[in-house]
Amino acid sequence: MQHIKISPRFPVLTSVMLIIAIVLSACSSQENGAQTSLTAGQATNSTEQKETASTTPTTREYTDFQKRKVTIPVNPQKIVYVGSDPGDLLALGVRPAGASLSVIQSQIVYADLTKDIIDIGYPVNLEKLTMLKPDLILFDNWDVKTIDTLAKIAPTVVLNSELATFERMQELGKLLGKTKEADRFKTLYDEKAKQMKAKLDVDIKPERQQQCC
Repeated sequence: MQHIKISPRFPVLTSVMLIIAIVLSACSSQENGAQTSLTAGQATNSTEQKETASTTPTTREYTDFQKRKVTIPVNPQKIVYVGSDPGDLLALGVRPAGASLSVIQSQIVYADLTKDIIDIGYPVNLEKLTMLKPDLILFDNWDVKTIDTLAKIAPTVVLNSELATFERMQELGKLLGKTKEADRFKTLYDEKAKQMKAKLDVDIKPERQQQCC
């Protein structure tokens, strides 16, 4: 260790400064050690997160209505719907980036809910669809000849258009990881239907009694 010579002219002042320097040096060392530990901890957490992300699958295999095995994203972000029932998706809280709206928009009561959805036409405008860069295409249509063409743009799942409404929604729920939403919608629908039936029974019953009398 190097010996520090203290001038006899200012022994007290020099001693105090030396003590302050030692204390500051010690604090700095502790802070550096803490920062090093923190940095190491952050690096470890980052590594763990990367490892978790790398082990979590981003795609899965799904067998569609045509018995085709399709590799689809686990959490699709840009869905394009080709068919006549986009309301099924909206009921599940899923807003497609594009859908075949031109045929149905004038016939549905929820047209205002489709304003921010791009109309890809009917038959499908492939240029419009391609520009949307979908990561999943849902095909609910009779024209099966277009399936191979659509599949070249993005993973394409063929749905069963002959299913009843709630069966279609259940299938979509399984496909998109929205089974709870599908069950919840049916529960709410059944409850509203029950309330409406009760209201109609109350409103119609007096009229029937008057007719009978």
